[in-house]
Amino acid sequence: MVTDGIVTVRSLDVVSHKARKHLIPRQLKIKEMMTLSPVKVTSATPVDAVVRLLLSSYFSGLPVVDKDDRPVGIITQGDLIYRMGLPMRLGLWAKSDSEKIDALLEALAHRRAEDAMTRPAVCIEQTRPLVEAVELMLRRGLKRLPVVDAEGILVGMVSRIDVFRTIMKESPDWSALSKQSLMVSNLRLISDIMRRDIHTVLPETSVEEVIRIIDTNDIQRVAVVDSQGRFLGLISDQDLLAVFSDHHPGIWDYFVKRIPFTERGSQHREFSQQLRAKTAVEVMKPDVMTVLEDMPLDEAIKLMTEKGLKRLPVLDAAGLFKGMISRESVLRAGFGHP
Repeated sequence: MVTDGIVTVRSLDVVSHKARKHLIPRQLKIKEMMTLSPVKVTSATPVDAVVRLLLSSYFSGLPVVDKDDRPVGIITQGDLIYRMGLPMRLGLWAKSDSEKIDALLEALAHRRAEDAMTRPAVCIEQTRPLVEAVELMLRRGLKRLPVVDAEGILVGMVSRIDVFRTIMKESPDWSALSKQSLMVSNLRLISDIMRRDIHTVLPETSVEEVIRIIDTNDIQRVAVVDSQGRFLGLISDQDLLAVFSDHHPGIWDYFVKRIPFTERGSQHREFSQQLRAKTAVEVMKPDVMTVLEDMPLDEAIKLMTEKGLKRLPVLDAAGLFKGMISRESVLRAGFGHP
């Protein structure tokens, strides 16, 4: 029963004890932390209704169930983009005006959830240990899992943010324990897990070039750094839409139309000139929360959970930009996945 610790039959003074650090207690079950009564749809639910649900929610995926409430598939943002032709991610559509959203929904009204969903649904039983759910999510590259009872009926959902909240609530205070002669092994720092191949631009880079980088590399953001590599801010596709959409409707064509970037520019020459005249420093978001590369992994998890952040820029002590961490990279490192 005791896999990591000391059991004694009489009082003693512990001079030193070594423990392997686990982000989640091994005995914790999925049913103790899953999201209960999740929002769901059926195979016959129109896709426009699915999109409305997702646009009005904080989550980006829904389970699809049969008449007996057994999961038969799942619809994610990726499914809507690659199967239904959604031209941009939901976070951007949510920033659009009602006319554009209505036009999108009208085009999707004749399709059904069964046309869009990924099948079969990858599920997990509610009495299984939470660590098994995390391992399954990492192995299959999933952000969420439908949770079922012994009869296969949907009873909940477990997502990466649920796991992060559990880590904050259930994990021991390792920094406090280390002060009590406890040697903790398997410590991980942000520098161990961050992605270093992140696209950067200089402050004077034109906005047109920023959009080209985002578009051709299928990414959502770039970091702005000075000539010495010091971090100045971030630019996301959402930031660009917020800056230009009110006064320059042409910005939507750069993200929505499924045609090459260079062709889009030739169709909107006047707007392209305006994009070339504006620079990265003018549209970037400077007040971005960052972390230092020597921060312990569990502190990063706490910060991402409390602030609802999916990614964080990583700096060194001198303020130089080193890379980014994401929820997925944090989980993979915390559970021993490269």
